[in-house]
Amino acid sequence: MMHCTPPQRRPSTARIAKRTAGASFLVAGMLLGGGSLSNSAARAASPVTLTFWNGFTGPDEAAVVALVKQFNASHPSIQINMTIEPWDTLLQKLPLSLRVGKGPDIAGLSNQYIPQYAQAGLIQPIDSVYGSGGVDASVIPKGVKQILQNNGHYYAVPMTVDPIMMYWNKTLFKAAGLTAAPTTWAQWQADAVKLTKHANGADQYGLALADNNTIPNWQILIWDNGGDILSADNKQAVINGPKAVAAVSQWANLMRKDRISPPALSGADDDKLFQTGKAAMEMTGPWATTGFTQAHINYDVAMIPKGPGGPVTAGNADVLVLSKSSSNLAQAKVFMTWWNSKPAEEYLAIHSGHAPVRTDMLNDAKLNANPWVHKFQVGTPYARFYLGNVLNYAKIDGDVVTPALQSIEFGKQSASAALNSAAGKINSILK
Repeated sequence: MMHCTPPQRRPSTARIAKRTAGASFLVAGMLLGGGSLSNSAARAASPVTLTFWNGFTGPDEAAVVALVKQFNASHPSIQINMTIEPWDTLLQKLPLSLRVGKGPDIAGLSNQYIPQYAQAGLIQPIDSVYGSGGVDASVIPKGVKQILQNNGHYYAVPMTVDPIMMYWNKTLFKAAGLTAAPTTWAQWQADAVKLTKHANGADQYGLALADNNTIPNWQILIWDNGGDILSADNKQAVINGPKAVAAVSQWANLMRKDRISPPALSGADDDKLFQTGKAAMEMTGPWATTGFTQAHINYDVAMIPKGPGGPVTAGNADVLVLSKSSSNLAQAKVFMTWWNSKPAEEYLAIHSGHAPVRTDMLNDAKLNANPWVHKFQVGTPYARFYLGNVLNYAKIDGDVVTPALQSIEFGKQSASAALNSAAGKINSILK
């Protein structure tokens, strides 16, 4: 989640974020093309104001603020009044606010919440936002289109969609005699051990591997080995399958025996270790580039090293949804369509590093202004969404998967025993 919002970011969600206080504003600024007013909105005697809540308090906040300014300047009959506050604060108050009709017209949140909010009746379907004069679904990746829907209806439009990549510290690699990022599992595991140092009270970890309040690190490892968490129809747990068990077992053994990563890390812990030069590798999204660059880390990004089931990575998506009580669907369509226009996506990509959602921008020359964008675009075709379209995402992830992983990391249970138990609990939740 550009947060990811949690679990994201991001998520959840793993972020290098300045925790600023909430800021509400009605703003105007420079013109950015894209989108047009509907006839009814254009005839309005006074501007229609849409309230918009989101949690982009991290390094990408400035780009979001600038885009809203640009929209307001170019759409005098529709004005966005935006409130930005930390994701945890936002997600605590948003459900109740929507339920009692006191929430925003539009909210930005992680895709994981779409099934929960849709089935609870907190947000309304927005099928009419797509198609003629609206968002072009044909340029949205297939996997992304799936997570935007619930029970056959669109409930969201993409705000950001980011593939998770592997960050590597070039200075630490050079000191260890390594010249490039690993590309295979065997190299990855060997490099993680070689880059780990514990001496004279100082710790350096080969890989910061988070398991909570973060993007799905361990799930990527499971996919990379050819396993999965749920069956393709999301009706049965398969996290205890042999390939999933083998993946978790291998990496947990490296944590316990070679101490390549501390156990029970959050996404914020991961970021701090990498940002302070105490971890040589980390898996996260493009929102982290600004913070790592400001910290003067000599780093680069690469695809997740290919395992037996690869190439694969996780996708982290933030989306725009419309409150059940909002009567401003027509105006929301204008804003949502504008946000997904090429000019808006170019601006967001250049100024934040988020790769464009649109598949027709893979060779956009303007994106060269930000050296990270094309590097992240490489991972987009391989992105999968952890527990996408699953109603009880938070319960499965927070109450079952994370405790199981931590039990394995600390050596309290074998991977087989912990994941067998987790599968049983997941199946009970799914039923």
